[in-house]
Amino acid sequence: MAMAIALVLVSCRDDDLDTIKGEYTTNTCVRTVLLADQMDVKVTNKLLASVPSAFDEGSTGAALVKRLQLTISEISPNARLVLLKGSDFGASSSAISPEDMRTIARIYAGGGYVGLVRPTNEQLGTFGIALMASLLEIEQTTLESTFQLTDEQAAKEARRSRAVERLNARIKNIQSVSTRSDNEDGNDVDNKDINPGDLSAEILILGPTEYFMQEPVTDEEAERTPYISGELADAAAEWLNEVEEKLLTTSRQAVQGTVRADAPTAINQLIDASETFTISGHINYRDDENKTWTEYGIVNHKFLSWGVHDMNSNKDYYYIQQNVLLKLWSLYHNYSWSAGTTSEWMKATGYGDYDRWYGAYLSQFETSMALAGNGNITLEDALPYTDNNTSTSSISVGTSSSTSVGITGGINSQGVFNAGMSLGWTTGTSFTMTSATTAKDLAVIKNTSGNSVYWTYKAGLLPKAYVETGGNVLVRKYYYKHTTPADILINDCNIKNEGCWSVSDPKDNYKLIMRARPQTAALLFSYKNSSGDDMPSKTEYTDGTSSTLEHTLLVPNRATQMWSMNVTINKWADGPVTGAKAQLESTLAEKYPDAFRQRFSAADVTPTSINTITAYINYSRSVFQSFYEDLQAYAAELGILQFTINWKCNDTSLSPKEGFCVTVTNFNGTVSLPLLTADYEAQNEETLTGKLAGRYKITIADGATVTLRDAEIKGEKNSSTNYRWAGITCLGDATIILEGTNTISGMHGSYPGIFVPKGSTLTIQGDGTLNVSCGIDDYGGTITPYGNASGIGSSRYEPAGNIVIAGGTINATGGDWSAGIGSCYDKECAGITITGGNVTALGGSKVDREGDGPGIGSGSGTSCGDILISGGTIVSQGSSYSSAIGSAWQGSCGKITITSGVASLTATKGTKSPNSIGAGYEGTCGTITIGGNTSSGITTSPYTYKP
Repeated sequence: MAMAIALVLVSCRDDDLDTIKGEYTTNTCVRTVLLADQMDVKVTNKLLASVPSAFDEGSTGAALVKRLQLTISEISPNARLVLLKGSDFGASSSAISPEDMRTIARIYAGGGYVGLVRPTNEQLGTFGIALMASLLEIEQTTLESTFQLTDEQAAKEARRSRAVERLNARIKNIQSVSTRSDNEDGNDVDNKDINPGDLSAEILILGPTEYFMQEPVTDEEAERTPYISGELADAAAEWLNEVEEKLLTTSRQAVQGTVRADAPTAINQLIDASETFTISGHINYRDDENKTWTEYGIVNHKFLSWGVHDMNSNKDYYYIQQNVLLKLWSLYHNYSWSAGTTSEWMKATGYGDYDRWYGAYLSQFETSMALAGNGNITLEDALPYTDNNTSTSSISVGTSSSTSVGITGGINSQGVFNAGMSLGWTTGTSFTMTSATTAKDLAVIKNTSGNSVYWTYKAGLLPKAYVETGGNVLVRKYYYKHTTPADILINDCNIKNEGCWSVSDPKDNYKLIMRARPQTAALLFSYKNSSGDDMPSKTEYTDGTSSTLEHTLLVPNRATQMWSMNVTINKWADGPVTGAKAQLESTLAEKYPDAFRQRFSAADVTPTSINTITAYINYSRSVFQSFYEDLQAYAAELGILQFTINWKCNDTSLSPKEGFCVTVTNFNGTVSLPLLTADYEAQNEETLTGKLAGRYKITIADGATVTLRDAEIKGEKNSSTNYRWAGITCLGDATIILEGTNTISGMHGSYPGIFVPKGSTLTIQGDGTLNVSCGIDDYGGTITPYGNASGIGSSRYEPAGNIVIAGGTINATGGDWSAGIGSCYDKECAGITITGGNVTALGGSKVDREGDGPGIGSGSGTSCGDILISGGTIVSQGSSYSSAIGSAWQGSCGKITITSGVASLTATKGTKSPNSIGAGYEGTCGTITIGGNTSSGITTSPYTYKP
């Protein structure tokens, strides 16, 4: 036990008197009553909080919201905290939609918090059912994604998962300490009458492994004020700060076996606390007018519980740590004293025989813990033993060493992944608990009875003073000296108790039963005559709010399974390589020791349970996915194109339905599009080949030259906003070399097949073929796209740069109001240059549809730069109001120059366009020069030019 001193307070009088003098003067003592919220504590971490409901001003919920830094009104999956009202959950319906509950459950399952303000037992039950249903759905989906299970099997495993078990136990535990009612209509829960209408908590916050409960304040106990609400919200904010700070300071990159400083060594090597729960309660005290007051939210009971199972002896071990924080300074500071001229307690009038109370302080604290349940339960030991003078004590239970495998980790400075997952069991591990006790201001006595252990902390007696009276006979009369109590009795007092129980042949759950009762004292002086004689002193005691807790502990894993991991080579680059498989497995074990283990034991509730191994497999998958490129590199170095990491159990019925497959998509500079599973950025001198299997975004790095070899990147008929990108997006200047036959279209109707950004230049060359078009909208066909972007050029939302075609066979088709090569509706492009190749360009989708757009040039209502055609064979066709080469309806283009270097050129205008080369209907165009001859527009259609 360690006593922490937060402040050193000075009393309003100097009490260091050797005697009590007989001269008195009148002074005034006034209790300070605060009404406004003091905002003493704020949530320091900028966690995003979803607060969908408005809280009444002055309520606990409103006070907590004021302490949060980032709040939004919608329930967002990006939130770390969701704060709800108990009244959001009725007896049979909820103001929170099922979809929002699923979002809340995902936040909770992902390590976030769910807060509930002032729920009744009935509302807590409705909330618990709604959250449980969503959590079961998440757990079942996770299990089904990993193992081949029937719905019945998956549902059974989900019900006994750790997350579901924890939530179920939490709801029961909260109800066990909620407001009791003697109402005959109340529901009997664990032999206690609980009225559904009773408040179960003032504030309740559920976290991943920790939760906080603020005992409710009922209207019968005190008039609610913003100050009281603020005090209650302070306790919740302090808890959030403590948990968040722990998350920040606890290393996520700890090597397995690293000992955390705040709990015993052997226990932490096995498993983090199964559950940590904090109950914030109240304390009572008396004031100078002999009135009893309640101070809210200043007694925090924090319990940490560990449950592990010894497989050799078939015993459960439960280790419980109780930490009590009594924030007593607020009691002492509820008084303001006016100073007198002498340095002792003075006479105050108007209070009968008694002249003044001393500020309240801790006089005694009683607490007990016991374990209850079926079987042979033994209290192994408990701390502290007896007195709390400076000493160190320890508890040891059992022998042997621990066995565990890892689940949390990170990368060290050498690039090696290290972690430590504790699956929660032991093979004869030695339990060691150590307490260092340092303070002497509270004496403690420990007693045990059966499975129960009791501690009584008691402050020492106040020192005595005396006066001498009598004539010839010396009479010495003793009185208690009115001294300031020890600092820990009037400031923050920390008390820590620990206990360890064992259960032989355990069955089902076990309960921790805890009781606690703080006591405060106030010292009263009186006098009856001015001579100083007959000066009795009196200490008045007031019991604080008693707390009784019956907490259901989580069932530890009681069965082991033997598992292995290995690698299967699916595809070699140039045939099998001797020793490559073993080398790859060795590399994985070295780099990711807690994600890849060739042999290990896992534990679960039963021999056939799969919750623990599912968590471990999915954890390993997440590690492998995070370092996917590294895994590809390791494989490529060994001549491996594809391999799979497999998990196998000695019980073959537990084997996962699929392993983790790693495919080397880029081998010696060749990227296999069918093997991609995510977006990809092509680098210089890489080759893209094959058919892209998903709607991934393919980009080309700025300045890169990339080859397309029989590549197929096609969008589907879809107007979804999920795929708003081109088939290929250049990130800057780019060169594409064509080999074989390539087909490229936009992933969305408003995006082109190939996009080059404004200010950059795309060059296309080579001997292959490119069939390119914009994406397909829902109203379109399957042969020719009906989007509203160009084939090569701009998107509906972004202007394009320069386009240069120097070779290859190009078949480019534009969407509605857009060019085959050039700009689309509403977004311009820069210059267009064709120096070679066989180019066929169609504008405005199908020519028989009034889509409007040139084969080469500007889209409707927008512009393009100069057009230069100096080589190649060109066939261009406009649609509706558009020319073949030039502008669309109300579009504009720069100069058009066609030199004698072309092999041939054929231009066919749209049915309503005035020109085949030049301006479209109501459009404009710069000077047109063909073979050295200048014209304002070519009206002939089709028009053919052969030098």
